[in-house]
Amino acid sequence: MSDAGLICPRCDRELPAQPPSDVCPGCGHLIRRCANCGDLLPAQPQERCPNAACRARVLYLPVSGGQPTRVLHLYAEVVYNGVPLRVDGLLRQPNDGTTLYRVSATNERAFRKRFHEAPPRRAGEQALVLKEMVLECRGAPAGRNTTPEEFAALIARVSALRHPGIVRTYAGWEEAGKRYVLMQRLEGPNLGEHFLRGERPGSGPPAGTLMRAARALAEAVEYLHRQGIWHRDITPTNVVWEDGRPVLVDLGNAVLANTNLNGRAPLTHRYAPLEMYADSSLPIDHRVDQYLLGSLLFCLAWGVPADFYLERTGLHAVALAPDRARALRRGEGDPQRRVSFYRADLPASFARTIDRLMAVQPEDRFGSDAEMRKALAARRAGLPLPLHGWRGLVLAGLTAFGGGWLGVEVSPGVRAEWHLRQATHQVTAGETPEALRSRQTAQSELREGVPALWEGRLAAARRAYGQACLAAGWRALNRGQAREGAVLAKEALNMLGTANSASARELLRRCRTISPE
Repeated sequence: MSDAGLICPRCDRELPAQPPSDVCPGCGHLIRRCANCGDLLPAQPQERCPNAACRARVLYLPVSGGQPTRVLHLYAEVVYNGVPLRVDGLLRQPNDGTTLYRVSATNERAFRKRFHEAPPRRAGEQALVLKEMVLECRGAPAGRNTTPEEFAALIARVSALRHPGIVRTYAGWEEAGKRYVLMQRLEGPNLGEHFLRGERPGSGPPAGTLMRAARALAEAVEYLHRQGIWHRDITPTNVVWEDGRPVLVDLGNAVLANTNLNGRAPLTHRYAPLEMYADSSLPIDHRVDQYLLGSLLFCLAWGVPADFYLERTGLHAVALAPDRARALRRGEGDPQRRVSFYRADLPASFARTIDRLMAVQPEDRFGSDAEMRKALAARRAGLPLPLHGWRGLVLAGLTAFGGGWLGVEVSPGVRAEWHLRQATHQVTAGETPEALRSRQTAQSELREGVPALWEGRLAAARRAYGQACLAAGWRALNRGQAREGAVLAKEALNMLGTANSASARELLRRCRTISPE
């Protein structure tokens, strides 16, 4: 904040640090200060702050012409039902007609009387945020399609929500072509800032962290739907990682269940399902949030945003829903990759649940939120790690030290399965030479003969290892390591067989094109 903000530019009168009004008490000159940098703003309309280091938007230009709509400035006061709120700074200003302000209640007694609780505090300061949405402005999403009455009914229900996975919302109102929502301010980063760094596919959080976040989000979405609310905008920027758990924020685009919408909803491309697009005739219901949650979990698993471009494969991380539907109608197959493509370490049931959440047609998703939550909470099914639970520890001990000291003869099938699962774990961790040695050890065990009882488990272990090799091969190709990709493609062909190896053959062809050796 510059020192010029304390002197009136017309009469050179010294102004208080927090002016009580918008005009100079000496000459009546209009005094406004940028909520981002604190510098004085000129009286004539400007689109952005004149400070070259700031350049925050200071007004919105309506689409249909007319007078510009100015955003709030520093120390401006907004009054809601007798509760005065003072603007203390600018938090975020995305390019969609939305502005987030850091505010504080100047009269805590009035706040307590209105909301029956004290203002939230963090580090001794009030933790409140005011979201301002301009309904008609350049860059605003076409489709803030709820009437003032529907918006008031939504806020009345949202303000009654009490869930640790949903941000506390206090009030909302509409005034002069704008909508305001008063919420609790969270200090943590959103999921996009915390997890989606875009380094490489497969760099997401560990499986345990991802599964705990998925269960917490599923519980929050189920609670939201039980209260008759559809969020419609579950994206990485609208989920905050607060104290080690995800919290849903930004209910400004939410609607009450079974609301007759006038046109389609504002959407975030690549995260939104098919029914949210304007040219879709599919009905919008609670399964919209299921698709959004599936897209979010998919991006978290891969560790990249939805629009991350894989240069060597020519694909984005998440395909647009209309493109997927068009390809399926033509019989070309679904262009969307499965989540296990880069995350073979995820439990098979958990990966299948994410893929089901991202189904193009709503009827292919879950019929109820309880079913979705239970599917995401399933544990250990299909876990391709060499050890899990006490059975895995016993198996590892018998395999490593032999069973003679217990009077137990370990079957070659038991030893082969353990080595195959060890190889799966190693190839997922990027330890290709160690994985090849473990696979060769398993192959040598199989020469002694395999009981018929163990054939099914060995087939599952081979399939898991083949899928892990396939995913690791594509990762190697994307890193430019064509030779390693070719080796892993051959391993996948050996394990998966000719019936399920189309992707492995394509990987091998691309690797040989880059590196003929």
